[in-house]
Amino acid sequence: MSVRPNKSLGQHFLTDENICHKIVRFARIRPRQRVLEIGPGTGQLTRALLQAGARVRAVEVDPQLAERLRRGQGIAQEMQERLEVVEGDVLSLDWQELAPLSLASNHGDSVEEAPVKIVGNLPYNIASRILLKMITGLDRFQRAVFMIQKEVARRVAAGPGGKDYGSLTLSLQYHFAVETGFDVRPGSFRPPPKVMSSVLALTPLDRRPDTPEAKAFHRLVRIAFRHRRKTLYNNLKGAFDDESIRQALGSCAIEARLRPEQLDLQAFLCLCRVL
Repeated sequence: MSVRPNKSLGQHFLTDENICHKIVRFARIRPRQRVLEIGPGTGQLTRALLQAGARVRAVEVDPQLAERLRRGQGIAQEMQERLEVVEGDVLSLDWQELAPLSLASNHGDSVEEAPVKIVGNLPYNIASRILLKMITGLDRFQRAVFMIQKEVARRVAAGPGGKDYGSLTLSLQYHFAVETGFDVRPGSFRPPPKVMSSVLALTPLDRRPDTPEAKAFHRLVRIAFRHRRKTLYNNLKGAFDDESIRQALGSCAIEARLRPEQLDLQAFLCLCRVL
């Protein structure tokens, strides 16, 4: 079956087998490991995961591609029993259904890990939304490895002080340890995108007891970065009274003239605890 990429779905099919196997190694996939794959497309990465011995649940929004995978096109017969295809939009599906928790078995090499690992070549147009969606399923996976647009990868992994550092950075780094992997050139895809891609890993963090509630933290970050050209103090004025802001900045040893991109994660955690 010949498949044409759907522009409205942001499809760029990964065709480089070497890159697929490199992603699998970076994800640290082991035999019989449960893997949730997001956006399998034509199945190149799916095959690499199955060849590594993984048990794969692949979520595909394109009905034609989902049916193609169900029929096992391009996948060896002996690997098809370890592949399950779910047709649907990962942004609207329930994480409890996608990655149900299971008890580990005590039968030697038959152990299946819970939570799962997640792997995917994400569509550029919704990559940020999928990354933020991961927050709702933190207890469902132990490591996620994604290929995304390099510009977005820089934002996810950014440190304070640069233009890439912002609310997306902090919203994800609050929940995840971010590990940068490697870049992938446009020629590894069909059709080739106009930009470079990057692979990175997200590992859920164990939160300390004094860590502020996620809802309050995300609200603070959104307020702080509402206007990047303004100081942190001026951005906060619209949501908090002046005295509370000044007391919080003093308690956290933050100068009022600083802009939000100049503060690291720990500074925002401190502000959130105090405000």
